[in-house]
Formats: sequence, C-alpha cells, structure tokens
Amino acid sequence: MEAMSAIIREQNTVRELYNFICISENLKPILIKFCKTGKGGACVVYSGKKCNSIHIDLNNTSIGSAYVLCHEIAHQILITSCGDAKHGKEFKKICKTLEKKYVNCNVAKKLIF
Repeated sequence: MEAMSAIIREQNTVRELYNFICISENLKPILIKFCKTGKGGACVVYSGKKCNSIHIDLNNTSIGSAYVLCHEIAHQILITSCGDAKHGKEFKKICKTLEKKYVNCNVAKKLIF
C-alpha cells in the first residue's frame, strides 16, 4: 500500500512539474498518462504537428522523472513547431535548456524517482 501511495505522489508531482513548465515556457498542456510504454520509459503520442499525450512508465525509466519529462517536452516543442520528433541537434539544445531550468527547481525537488 505504501509503494502505491509513493507512485501516486510521484505521478501528481510529475503533473505539477509539467504544468509549471508549460506555464513558464508558454506551452499548451497535453494529457499525461502513466502507463507501460514498451522499450522506452516515455514517449509523446502525436500526429503531424499535433501532440496528443505524453506517456510515462515510472517503473521503466533509467533516469529521474524530471529528466524524462524535460526530454518529452523537448519533443513536444519540436513536434508542434516543425513536426520533428528526432533526437537531432535542435532537440538536444532544447532538452539541455529545459534540464538546466527545471530538473533542480523547487517542484522537481519533491520527486522521488
């Protein structure tokens, strides 16, 4: 029971961090789902330049939740701006900028994973 409440707290904190980043970066929030994602620990579900949701598997991530979220938000930014979901130079630049701003912010410090 305790492990489940820790997961629920983590999910709520990830949502809180996502909302904080969306407000700070002037992004339109999309749905965050916590579910199995196959090989990776997270993904953005999209069609063309429209992002539908971010899926995160907290049990299958090899880095902290804040890093995972910044990674997926970088994809969200590039998908909505130019339809690009690749891990290219621009992606890495956006991801690194987001990580520097948000991985150690007050909201992210509440994360367990």
